Amino acid sequence: MNRRVFLALLSAGAARAAPFWERHKYPNWSDREVEALLTDSPWAKPLRVSFLLPGRPQPRAVSLSDVGLPPGVGFPGRIPGWPGGGRWPRPRPDSRPDSGGARAEAFLTLRWSSALPIRQALLLLSSRGNPSEPPDSVVGLEPEPPDYLLELFGLPVQAAPPDAAGWAGSLERNAVLLRPQRRPIPVRSVEIPPHGNHLTIRFRFPRTEPIALEDRQVEFFAAGGPFEFRKIFKLAPMVYEGRLAL
Repeated sequence: MNRRVFLALLSAGAARAAPFWERHKYPNWSDREVEALLTDSPWAKPLRVSFLLPGRPQPRAVSLSDVGLPPGVGFPGRIPGWPGGGRWPRPRPDSRPDSGGARAEAFLTLRWSSALPIRQALLLLSSRGNPSEPPDSVVGLEPEPPDYLLELFGLPVQAAPPDAAGWAGSLERNAVLLRPQRRPIPVRSVEIPPHGNHLTIRFRFPRTEPIALEDRQVEFFAAGGPFEFRKIFKLAPMVYEGRLAL
């Protein structure tokens, strides 16, 4: 094989390995690609938490209908790659009759909703539900938001503390973005609006000390009530159109 053919094959392989948002530009993304950006991408990661279901544990698996949850909690639907096959939440083996409920696991999605590719994906999702606005006509967005916005989707209402305001206040006192060798970024505000049978938690962090690619990674941490949320995001894969997109 001569050098020219080898380089051509190498280039073709690299093109196939590149993520779809680099191979073809917004707004030329399929519905499946939009869903992948919103649920399983460098800007949207699955996050698993455990919690205590109210009531006494049952000797059988807890199904979706038992707790009033629709299939595919989170947004915009299923969360690719998670086990369970529609039976969610799953009681853990350490459930005990004297605990007052079954300990279960919830599979959530944590998303950088302020990141440009996520905002573009949401705009495409919205436009495709509006026949009067063809997707190809959607090409612009507002300037970069003043805050980093992280949203956590999929927590069942039944698992949330009854005092929503107190819970939000507790999360506000503890939520931070952590970077190696740099000061933590404390949260500016926390909102917990209802979203059907599950909750969306919105965390806003100021950009006063911007996260830089040189930080290499950023860790989200929040604790409040019975929950602790923690997730590390690698920054190199979050480069979009030549710049870090957060």
